[in-house]
Amino acid sequence: MKTPPTPDSPALLYLLALCGPGEHSGSDCDSDCDGDCDSGGGGGGNDSNSDSDCGHPEYSEDPFYKTYHEYFGSMDGLNKINPFSASGGGKNGKSIQDMNIDEIIRELRRLLPGALTRFHRFMLRAHKLMSTPSGIDKVLMTLSYTLQLVTAQLPATSPLPASCRTLASLISDMRVFNRLWGLLGIYSWGHSLLQHPPRDLTIRRIVAAQVLANAGFQVLENAAYLASHNVVRLGKVGQARLWVWSSRFWMTHVALEFWRLQRVRELRVDGTRRGLIGSSRKEEEGWKRELIANCAYAPLTLHWSVTNGMIGPSAVGALGSVAAVIGLQNAWAATA
Repeated sequence: MKTPPTPDSPALLYLLALCGPGEHSGSDCDSDCDGDCDSGGGGGGNDSNSDSDCGHPEYSEDPFYKTYHEYFGSMDGLNKINPFSASGGGKNGKSIQDMNIDEIIRELRRLLPGALTRFHRFMLRAHKLMSTPSGIDKVLMTLSYTLQLVTAQLPATSPLPASCRTLASLISDMRVFNRLWGLLGIYSWGHSLLQHPPRDLTIRRIVAAQVLANAGFQVLENAAYLASHNVVRLGKVGQARLWVWSSRFWMTHVALEFWRLQRVRELRVDGTRRGLIGSSRKEEEGWKRELIANCAYAPLTLHWSVTNGMIGPSAVGALGSVAAVIGLQNAWAATA
């Protein structure tokens, strides 16, 4: 005879939950012997004949069922695999301790399809997110800054910080490499600005200045990155200057973004006061998220715009994580 699965594995529960009731039960326990099952079969699990008393001849001879029935008799086993704790009990409000094996199987059959559907949707959205350069960058950015934040909190004597720093450095290098052709996106951004300029002249000028600042940032970052990998012949001092000046162009973009957000706010308040536009909660929340992300970017760009920096690794990880999470949330919402 094959050895039944170990009691601490929920594999059999999953299989039983997927099977139809006719494949595992000889009678309807709920309708015919509710009282007997509650008192002897599912509740205590101390009576070895409780299965036959409840009218389950197939169960009584099934070693799989016996193993799980005995295991479920002890509440320790139920607590290990409790799938209903988040919902506060079963469908009828029963706690997991008061449910017998058949009720648990029916509850799993009720919950599993929804869980599988949610998992399926999550995987499709994750694939959609990771199918775009922007989505990949948001995921890598979140991971990189999270690693920096965690590394700064770990004890120096542990070997883990060194591994985390190595992985964070690898991710950072990958992100910069993926931006080597970022000038194409900046060109498309500038072309879109010319084809569909904002109505407000101030915003139009701000965005035009942002396009130029990002172009300067991208050119200098590309040169610095290629020089750091010996593709372009440039000394360490020259590389450091390129990194610093590229960050200063990025800092210019962030400063212009504060101006743009302030102008957007002015126009929205003025339009609402005049009754020209309505007040949208979604737009207001989006504006606040952009402001928070830009506030996180500001000290980072200032830190990288000076030779020796201004803040420590913990602050860099924390500020970067704030901006990264907001960007990732926006990118994830776009996949819906």
